[in-house]
Amino acid sequence: TAKIIAKLAKDIGLIIPNKVVDYLLIRIPRDFMSIKHAIAKVNHESYIHKKKVTVSLAKTTLNLQ
Repeated sequence: TAKIIAKLAKDIGLIIPNKVVDYLLIRIPRDFMSIKHAIAKVNHESYIHKKKVTVSLAKTTLNLQ
C-alpha cells in the first residue's frame, strides 16, 4: 500500500516523505479510491498554501487524529 501512495504521489509530482506515508497507512482506508482521494486532497492543499507535505498538513487536510 505504501508503494501505491508513492506511485500516485509521483504521478502528480507530489513529494511525500516516508513519515507521511507511514502516518497515512495506519489512518486511511486501504482501498485504491480512498488512497487516491487522500493523495489528491493533500496535493491540492499543499499547492494552494505553497507548503511541503508534512504529517501536520496531512492530518489537518484529512481531518485525522
